[in-house]
Amino acid sequence: MFLTYSYLFPGTLTPSGIYIWILLDLAPDQHYKVCNIIPGGVIPGPGKPKDIDSFLFPSLEHLSALQKEGLHVWDSYDSVAVVSYLFLLLILADAVAMAKLTGSVRHHGKRGCRLLCTFSGCNKPAGSHYYPVLLRPLDSNTPGSNHPDIDVCDLYPPNTAEYRQDLNLVLTSQSNTKYNRRRLDTGIRKGSIFDGVPRVLKLPTCFPGDVMHQPVINLTALMFEL
Repeated sequence: MFLTYSYLFPGTLTPSGIYIWILLDLAPDQHYKVCNIIPGGVIPGPGKPKDIDSFLFPSLEHLSALQKEGLHVWDSYDSVAVVSYLFLLLILADAVAMAKLTGSVRHHGKRGCRLLCTFSGCNKPAGSHYYPVLLRPLDSNTPGSNHPDIDVCDLYPPNTAEYRQDLNLVLTSQSNTKYNRRRLDTGIRKGSIFDGVPRVLKLPTCFPGDVMHQPVINLTALMFEL
């Protein structure tokens, strides 16, 4: 199963968010048929939700119960009752929504990678926003973000053990100062609600990258402007 979440355009009568379920048990050409997409919930607008976990909790609670007790389904082809134990494979969202789902800092953080990898961005002198650039600017020598150029082929996949260590480090902070420091160093600001789902890919491997916005939206818009 996929869980996808995205923001909609805020407005008086427009919800600010919606999430849906995609069933991977179906044939590949049937996954995204409208009749097979299950609405998970609609988050009312016009403003953005302050606590996204409160809106996701009812669906995830129901999913967790089905994962533990099984979903009883009647197989009409073989005339037999079967029990299906659901598995949550991936959670999909854009960069803004994904930060809320993973419990990570946003993409302007020092370690703003949605995969919670160790890649650190660069920022301008006295600036607070970090930019995920692989090549160090020639005139940049800002302490903390003046690391050498990074080869994209050297980026390694998320490490579940390292994530657990970083998360525990943040959660055991004894003061706001330590919390802010560790949040900056790890890119994690809190635990994820998906950590309570019994059957899911180990965090953070269940939060995949976004292959839509950069090539289809960001670069396309840039080329048009140029």
